[in-house]
Amino acid sequence: MPDEELERAKEVCVSVDAVYYRQTNGDIAATSARDELFGLGYDDRWHYAERIEALTADDVLDIANKYLVNPVVVIAGPDMEGDAIDE
Repeated sequence: MPDEELERAKEVCVSVDAVYYRQTNGDIAATSARDELFGLGYDDRWHYAERIEALTADDVLDIANKYLVNPVVVIAGPDMEGDAIDE
């Protein structure tokens, strides 16, 4: 993964977190409550940006190799008789 692509992805993740999860006091309270419920701690969200910024290309590759090992392709569309794909 090129460094520029990784940095751009990190910026998007951190920006979305800041905008989506911290809009209102209610958003912050709901996120804190959910994080506490899941055992992460009520202040977990405040450390999200640090964890994202610390990621390296090797970390991303390791995660991809661990979880993206059995790809599945799904084709969705209108039911067209005779166009089924059999395997």
